[in-house]
Amino acid sequence: MEGLAIIFATGAGLYLLLMPLVAYLRSGKAVRESELLRAELRILRDRLAALERTGIAPAAPIAQEPVVEAVEAPAAEPVVAALAAEPENAPAPNLKPQVRSPEPAKGDTLEEKIALVWFTRAGALAMLVGVAYFFKYAIDNAWIGPLGRVALGAGLGVAVLAAAEIARARTREIYIHVLSGVGLAMLYLSAYASHAFYDLVGTTPAFGAVFVITLLGGALSVRHRAEAVLILTLLAGCAAPVLLSTGEDRPAALFGYLFILGAGGLAVSVAMNFQIAAWVAIGGPSALFTGWYGKYFEVSEGSTYEPLSARAPALVAVAAFTAQWLAAYEAARRRRTLQPVALAVAGFLLLHLGLTALLYDKPVLLGVVLTATAVVATLVMQREKRTELLALPLAASFAALYGVSRVSHVRSPPWLLSLFGLWAGIYTVAFLREQSQRSSKPTPATAGMAWLACAALAAFGLLSWSLLGDDHLAVFTLVLALLSLAYAGLGVFFGLSAIALAAVALSLLAQVATEPSGGDHKLIWIAALWWLAYFGPGAWELLTKEIVPQRLLTVSAAGLGFILLAFRQTGDGDSLLRASLVAVVGVADLLVGARLLRVERRSGSVLLGQALALFAGAIALLLSGASITLVWAAMAAVVAVLAAREKDQLWLAGALALFVAVLVRLVGIDFQSVDARNAQWFATAG
Repeated sequence: MEGLAIIFATGAGLYLLLMPLVAYLRSGKAVRESELLRAELRILRDRLAALERTGIAPAAPIAQEPVVEAVEAPAAEPVVAALAAEPENAPAPNLKPQVRSPEPAKGDTLEEKIALVWFTRAGALAMLVGVAYFFKYAIDNAWIGPLGRVALGAGLGVAVLAAAEIARARTREIYIHVLSGVGLAMLYLSAYASHAFYDLVGTTPAFGAVFVITLLGGALSVRHRAEAVLILTLLAGCAAPVLLSTGEDRPAALFGYLFILGAGGLAVSVAMNFQIAAWVAIGGPSALFTGWYGKYFEVSEGSTYEPLSARAPALVAVAAFTAQWLAAYEAARRRRTLQPVALAVAGFLLLHLGLTALLYDKPVLLGVVLTATAVVATLVMQREKRTELLALPLAASFAALYGVSRVSHVRSPPWLLSLFGLWAGIYTVAFLREQSQRSSKPTPATAGMAWLACAALAAFGLLSWSLLGDDHLAVFTLVLALLSLAYAGLGVFFGLSAIALAAVALSLLAQVATEPSGGDHKLIWIAALWWLAYFGPGAWELLTKEIVPQRLLTVSAAGLGFILLAFRQTGDGDSLLRASLVAVVGVADLLVGARLLRVERRSGSVLLGQALALFAGAIALLLSGASITLVWAAMAAVVAVLAAREKDQLWLAGALALFVAVLVRLVGIDFQSVDARNAQWFATAG
């Protein structure tokens, strides 16, 4: 009974496969005859209409002759007969062809879809299931030997492919595609079974057979323009190294095979514009590379891949795959097929992953290679005018470098730090160059380029911290100061004052969080450089460009931030140094505020008021006791006189605030100090 069921299933599969083809071929003759009749009828109607317009009544034989001969005679004979029956002296009829609207294309009917698509698929599935059960039944009953089984499967595969070729000119493409897929699947199964099931051939011949079948599948996909066939071929080709694996680590052979497989798949996909197959040709080899890496690659003392020379095959494979993907990008760009930019971006991202996986214990070499990759990616994206897409390789390389710098022990941080700076500079310059080619007016695109450039510099700052840490705190603070200068320059270049303001806040927080409180005066000088990096460009913009609140806040916050950082590195015994630093900031604010007062009074008053407060603070640090109160009172009086003469309400408010401070100090500190001294004098009897 089981044998009968298998035979029935196989027969049903063949029936469902062949009957739609037979029915379609038999219906073709009827369709052509009906189209012939429609054409003859259309010609007769046009001819009759032309005769009626000229006033000539058609002879009786003319109306009957096409009806009798329409089926057997060609379409032109009725027209010839009609022309022969016309009188010689009859006026020539108007034979100008009438313009007809094109008939809408008729889609497949429900019957055609059921017969050619669903029955075909059901037949292919039933046939595969039947063949599989037949093989199983034959194996269980020892009807056919191992060699016969493989030969039978290969013969059936070849027969199905031959049937597809024979029916190619007379049937639908979907049917040919299904037949080709079934035939290739049978060939793949036979090649695999010859080695894995029956051990008839070794690994190398079986692998060679799979490779040949893969080439055949690629050729068939081109001949039939069948993307599904190419996808099936690529998937089967990628499965071959897994199914026919010997368990030995042979990276050169594996990567060479994958390179050829991917090159063929991409070449066909670019030529035929196969969207899905192109990504299968990229993703399949990448997935197998990942599997090889997880199974065989290990870097430890005494392991196979500890020396760099042992990684040469894998590194060459990564470079070769990237070159292959960029070649596909170039070909797709020339032929205007696929998505060239997406291919290039995917190639760069996979290159970052591969290099990081193979060189995670070699941070200097990884930094050099990723820097070179940044140059190539920049050139490609600028060529495509899609510089914003550099954010993707920027993020990938930052993640790689940050992880490597955290887990590896590098003996030469200055060298690696310079390399990181070059890497960030390449991306930053790319964004700046893109902006220089656009309009100088602020636009959303301008803001996007600006913040991407800021992200590149921020990535360098984080990499510096991960590399230097607490061991090189002064160097890290110097890096922050230089980054601050760069951020101020970006704000000026892009015309976005918010960049400098945000950089002031973030870099100040970073220094406060990383720098310990103490007496390291070198950090004070570095903090002064940080202050000047924001104060100089900000003051220049205030005096030469439109005054906006962000620029004013940047100048003000930079000075106050410098004082905070300086106080963290000085103690109570450094009153003179503290007073001097506060006074220097006050003088800078005074000079800029006085110059700004001529341009915009309110903004100038803000900086002058801050300068006045800083001078008051410097005096409080330098003097002691009632002397501070007296100097503050004198300053309040001078400010009040100036406010009255200039009739400036802001200055008047500043004078009032200073008088309040004098009053608070007089009552809260000076009077209590006098009372304390009097009590001490009486307690000690003078």
